[in-house]
Amino acid sequence: MQQNSNHHSFWHYACALYDRPGVSDKLLQLQDQHALPVSLLLMMAWLGSRRLQVDAAALAAINACVDASEQNLLQPLRQIRRQLRSGDPALYRQCQALELAIEQRLFDQLQQLADNLPLAAAGHDCTASNLAAAIATRQPQAGSIEPALLAFWQT
Repeated sequence: MQQNSNHHSFWHYACALYDRPGVSDKLLQLQDQHALPVSLLLMMAWLGSRRLQVDAAALAAINACVDASEQNLLQPLRQIRRQLRSGDPALYRQCQALELAIEQRLFDQLQQLADNLPLAAAGHDCTASNLAAAIATRQPQAGSIEPALLAFWQT
């Protein structure tokens, strides 16, 4: 993930975390094998690191924002990009750049949404509980996810 200085602190946090050794692999595995969008996982980690606890209403709003971009734009574009991987390298890079631009837009939307949500301040890092809450809304049988994958933010 490339950093762009024109984006809010959520983008910078996400880029820094994603670029840590092993984190991108874990996040992509959670996305591809467990249908947990990277953007949602990074948002939960970012809010948790800021000691902000998500509640059901905040999580519903965040999920709706993520799902709109994922279903309408990112998932179809990812499929196209993966098909292009063995084809024209220039077209593949253009598709990859478009995917990144859409992700940046989504992260900006999530930042704005978070800035306007009544999130509860906690006296501790809430990342683990935020991630657990987000996963429970998407995958009630989350017990099948390896704990080491879910600790991506501690890498």
